[in-house]
Amino acid sequence: MIKLKDILKESTQASSSPGTRGYTGFLPSEIWDKYKRELSVSIKNTTGYSIVGLDKIPPDTIKKTDNPINKKDVSDKNISEIIKLKDLLMEDWIDDKWYPAHTQTTLKRVLFHDDIPIYPKSMEKIIGKIPITSFHVTTLQHLNTLPRVLGSKKSISTFTRAGKDSQLAKGKGIQTDGGVIFWIEGTLLARKYIDMQSVPDKTGRRWLSSEVVFGDKNLVYKAAKRKKIPNRNEWRDYEWEVKDKMRKKHKTTADNIKEYEAAVKEILNKKANEMIADYIDLTNNLLKKHKKLVKKNLATPSTKGSVWWNEILIYGAKIKEVFVMSRVAKGWEWDKKQKDQLERLTKNITIGTPAKYRKWYTDRKGVFDD
Repeated sequence: MIKLKDILKESTQASSSPGTRGYTGFLPSEIWDKYKRELSVSIKNTTGYSIVGLDKIPPDTIKKTDNPINKKDVSDKNISEIIKLKDLLMEDWIDDKWYPAHTQTTLKRVLFHDDIPIYPKSMEKIIGKIPITSFHVTTLQHLNTLPRVLGSKKSISTFTRAGKDSQLAKGKGIQTDGGVIFWIEGTLLARKYIDMQSVPDKTGRRWLSSEVVFGDKNLVYKAAKRKKIPNRNEWRDYEWEVKDKMRKKHKTTADNIKEYEAAVKEILNKKANEMIADYIDLTNNLLKKHKKLVKKNLATPSTKGSVWWNEILIYGAKIKEVFVMSRVAKGWEWDKKQKDQLERLTKNITIGTPAKYRKWYTDRKGVFDD
């Protein structure tokens, strides 16, 4: 077995270090979400660029009590003695080449043992059907994506409150320049006074963290462990076991032999689909078991505001009106296609300045928080 120590060319020294040093210089996982939101807004306001790839991180496993101060200097060559090359190569948890794109995304979420998929059928049994009106910001260039979710079970992320200095208060999107604000109505899927950082998948489900849904970031993790659903390290080892077994069976040392690839894909995808189904069954049962808690956390209206914005997930959306910022409407005479596209969605169109937008927004019961 090749060890990382054997391929390192240099080392880094760290004296008087807790454990193997390093973890004290990082943010704890429980405050990362708040920090990255603040950082994203700061970068957006100062540079005009948005941070991408703000994926969730798993809960911390390091405890300071388990890592006393070292008496000797530590180098990365010393600690790499126990790191196998296989672990370094498989740092991305799963080998994407073996799975379809939609399976890759879902599998990674399942292996985290943190996020919960919610969808209309499951939530209707818990909170019923609650009608709601809210706002959604997009761009003229993304108008063609909206009809795909209108009137369907696919959810859309909306808001009714925004910090007065946030980008939403200026008619901008969270990660786009915005400029087109829809006032829509639909049925409530979930809501929170802050951004829930929900993530949609291709099936129409929305993924939320255990902490958002239950107020306990470890609840899903513990349940998945009891159910013996593999975590990312266990799945990584399973992938290597399958590939090693199939290499021996097909007498190959390469990953590009058709018979070998077909066999590995069949085995891994069958197991992955079974595990994903087990995980979704598990989380659905947790939603039912903690029905009161879910209803309190995801359906109860809140009067709390923030400097950011709230998030309201709705489905079966219908457009009531739309406001177009004058800064993006200037070119309409030259882009009749976009104008026609918008008019096919609604005839109730208002064009105006940021000041006019703020009045339009508050007249429809939108709130700006200090």
